[in-house]
This record gives sequence, structure tokens and C-alpha cells, in this order.
Amino acid sequence: MNIDRQRLYDGSKELVERLADRLPEADVETFLSLHDVGEPLYLLNLLCAGLIKWRTEVTAAERDALAELVTGVASTNTRYPFLVDAQGSLEALNVVE
Repeated sequence: MNIDRQRLYDGSKELVERLADRLPEADVETFLSLHDVGEPLYLLNLLCAGLIKWRTEVTAAERDALAELVTGVASTNTRYPFLVDAQGSLEALNVVE
């Protein structure tokens, strides 16, 4: 992991809160629960999956914040496919101006 653990925890929560108005309410609760129980990798994997599946509009700044986190964890665990292929996940986002 190339990112400070505290930055991972803080950054993942900040990003969910920043995107909350564009995500399904139940999923926001799930993401925040995952944060609270210490599962930031699972949270990031599900967040990437959701953002791609739902074609959620994200700004370039939000994409960059997500990129810092997903590339910082550099997961090789196949349990987190959206983190294993971080570049592919980032390219699949619906980035708007």
C-alpha cells in the first residue's frame, strides 16, 4: 500500500460524503458503514463498481480524489477487481466538466 492508512480512511469517507447526493441512499449508508467497521478497500471497490454501473457523473476533481485512493492501495487481491484494475476503473468513470 503506497498510501497512508489514515489518508485512506479519511479520503474514502470524504469522497462518499462528497458524492452522496448522486448515489442511492441505501448505498451511501452501506459505504459509510464499511468505513466505520474498517473496510476501506471493500468500500472503494464497491464505490468504483457503483459509479461505473450507475454512470454517475463525477467531476475531474472527484475522479482525481478517487484516483489517489485506488492507485495508492495498489491491490492485487482479486476480491477487489475494481482496485486491481484501477486504471480501467478510472477510465470507465463518467467524468463531466
